[in-house]
Amino acid sequence: MKNTVKTRVDAQLFTPYLQIPKHITMKNTFIILQVGYSQPMTLGEYLLIATLIAIVLFFITRELFLWYWKVNEMVSNQQKQIKLSEEQNKLLRQLTGSPDIDD
Repeated sequence: MKNTVKTRVDAQLFTPYLQIPKHITMKNTFIILQVGYSQPMTLGEYLLIATLIAIVLFFITRELFLWYWKVNEMVSNQQKQIKLSEEQNKLLRQLTGSPDIDD
């Protein structure tokens, strides 16, 4: 580390000493340092973040459970069965001469 110069930086925001190589000058280089969040988070912010994470996890796990137990496939099969039952009922009404009942 013989090619570095120790430069004093604001101790509240950054580490007390920042090592900058000698060939980098402060005149022609912008060094942007950002250290985290400057104020402590409030309870409301923690709750908001926790709620957002919980919602995302809910939707991800919901899709996984539906896929694993093939719930979506069962629902589509039931819809097909309902459609076929309605067609059968319509044909039976035509054969027996019963009036059409529309829901």
